[in-house]
Amino acid sequence: MVAAIRDGAAPIPPRKPEPEPVVVVEPAPETRAVFMMKTAKYLADGKTRYAGQYDDCSMPPAVAQKAIRCGAAVSITDERRRHLRGARGGDINVLAPDVVDLDAVEEPSLPYIGPDNPILREASFTRVDRGPDRTFSIAVPRI
Repeated sequence: MVAAIRDGAAPIPPRKPEPEPVVVVEPAPETRAVFMMKTAKYLADGKTRYAGQYDDCSMPPAVAQKAIRCGAAVSITDERRRHLRGARGGDINVLAPDVVDLDAVEEPSLPYIGPDNPILREASFTRVDRGPDRTFSIAVPRI
């Protein structure tokens, strides 16, 4: 092949293409889906986002937890979702007075103390015996 190129019988082969740089794809930010019981607004990625009442909404996990704690949203496994989903028809009035501002919702200053809290496990609670359990029946006339 070298002799053919030198004699002019064959063309010089083109250069091999340069490898393109590897493009790093940024992972999408983590979100959590909730079912909105009230219309709400929140700040995400520097923009104000709106979530309509009776619709599913994907939002950052911290905002979703705040919405659930304040009653503006419930889990998507909640029974009310099956009956109420789409009841508003997607109509959102962002200027309505009942729009919940999730960024302005006050969080309680004390953390929730659940049954698995080490403070409760270390406390020396004693069960007070109040006697046997009482059961009784009430006679009710049938209609």
